[in-house]
Amino acid sequence: MTLNQTGKHARYVLPKGGSQWAAMYTSPSVCEEYGKCGPNGICRIDRMPMCECVQGFVPRSQSQWDVLDWSSGCVRKARLGCQKGEGFVRLRDLKLPDLLNFSLSKGMNIAQCREECLKNCSCTAFGNSDFRTGGGGCLLWVGDLIDIPEFSESSGNQDFYLRVPSSELGLKKKRRRLELMIVVISTVSGIVVFSFLIWGIVQRKKKREVLSVNPLSSRGTG
Repeated sequence: MTLNQTGKHARYVLPKGGSQWAAMYTSPSVCEEYGKCGPNGICRIDRMPMCECVQGFVPRSQSQWDVLDWSSGCVRKARLGCQKGEGFVRLRDLKLPDLLNFSLSKGMNIAQCREECLKNCSCTAFGNSDFRTGGGGCLLWVGDLIDIPEFSESSGNQDFYLRVPSSELGLKKKRRRLELMIVVISTVSGIVVFSFLIWGIVQRKKKREVLSVNPLSSRGTG
């Protein structure tokens, strides 16, 4: 733990095999540093490592990420081809990416914004331009997404939608189906076990009632 000349407390770790100490966190947050996790990287102060790629992306240089150098950011696992089946995943409670290469349309709602992004093969993501007033307007991002720290407290509205290929949407659907199957199987199993317990209790109660009416029946007729 150190206190630097700017008054920030910092905790450093020495990565395995590395020779330079890397900041695990600082106070105020190291995620406040512009573009801390590189292009298409999310900075989460409460995790270690603090940087991760947005869905559908992988580190551009895994060797750099292994020594906690995230400056190279992330690249897509599969290129977008403006093909049928592409869609969006919702990224929640993040600062909107920096407005380096974007377009703004104040008269669009979120559904129109989605369609506009799909029509533009260069569109990377879309979101509301003014989340404070209930989500009016349309922001379209083109190219890499820069500077995406996570909010320390959920704002409930600061979300945007990342364009992904159909393969990523398929994985998401498979995960949802698997989760649904687990819930259904667990529920059915619970009902079956509960039913057997009730049946056993009822049978024991009936047996006790029979014995109380005819106590000699349990002794035989010898």
